[in-house]
Amino acid sequence: MGKKVIRLNESQFNSIISKMVKMSVCEMAYQRKTEDVWYIQGNYGYGWEDLSGYIVDPKNPSAARKEALEDLKRYRENEPAPYRLVRKRERKEEEELNESLCSDYGFTPNDEIPEECIDYIISNIEDFKKRYRRALNVIDRQRCSLQNADYDLFEEIVDLANEWCQDNGCGEITPETIEEVFG
Repeated sequence: MGKKVIRLNESQFNSIISKMVKMSVCEMAYQRKTEDVWYIQGNYGYGWEDLSGYIVDPKNPSAARKEALEDLKRYRENEPAPYRLVRKRERKEEEELNESLCSDYGFTPNDEIPEECIDYIISNIEDFKKRYRRALNVIDRQRCSLQNADYDLFEEIVDLANEWCQDNGCGEITPETIEEVFG
């Protein structure tokens, strides 16, 4: 049996294409433009401030809240200030991948931490842009170091920097050097 060929004029062709496009748009899954974040807030006498943020994973929404509650308990055990847990909705940011991530953030490489190392760190930390921006906000408000603003992020940066240096035959990077470049 041979294949049957159907001849269409331009308007019929456009009508079919239009219907196909509409069907594909309707079948596309909705993608949220926002994400939920649990924040631990503390009040040190100047109003409520965001101290730590926990991004809610849509696949496991209770995990972020559970982690936030554990940290909230630690905050309350260690300091006398009032703390609370607040859920906020934030606009998602488009991730743009360029050849060099280092220049996108304004980091200045030095002899101990070359540009390739910084790119390696940025590309291997989940949600780096958002976490780093939050840490910078804390640094600006509290006039503190990156290590004090977001200890977990700081430790990830130190670990990845030393991992990169070990793989590339460099010496170990000190936390002070990390603060110079990232803080």
